[in-house]
Amino acid sequence: MSPASGDPIHEGDEALVRVPGTITLFGYDPVEVDLLLRPRSRRWRLLGTGRIVAVTLVVAPVVGLAPPHAPWVVGVLGAGGFLARRRWLERFTVEGVEGPCPKCGAELSVASGALKRPHTVPCDACHHESSVKLNDARLERAAAD
Repeated sequence: MSPASGDPIHEGDEALVRVPGTITLFGYDPVEVDLLLRPRSRRWRLLGTGRIVAVTLVVAPVVGLAPPHAPWVVGVLGAGGFLARRRWLERFTVEGVEGPCPKCGAELSVASGALKRPHTVPCDACHHESSVKLNDARLERAAAD
């Protein structure tokens, strides 16, 4: 028996949440799917962001020793800032999608990654990318913040 929508699914010491969603592909009927999301706490995001910033601040002076000095430092600081911002904004991680492709009906599989707006899911069978929209207004607002 699968848990109801929004109920936690315990896997180890972290909880997954099953959220209903709609997957759409232009020219085909929308399909109802379930997304498995892992909520990310403020602590997890802060520690990850801090770790990225610390590594960036250690690496930047080291790469600055190699000529031409300034471009390497700017590149490392820019990449570190980008990665830190991306970690801080990751409210949910998509762990799975349970449902068929709107075009071919094949079961969709997804690699673990941050929930994006709009989140796209590629089909391994027909190679089309469908868009996923959460049907849970509470999580939709939380993902947008």
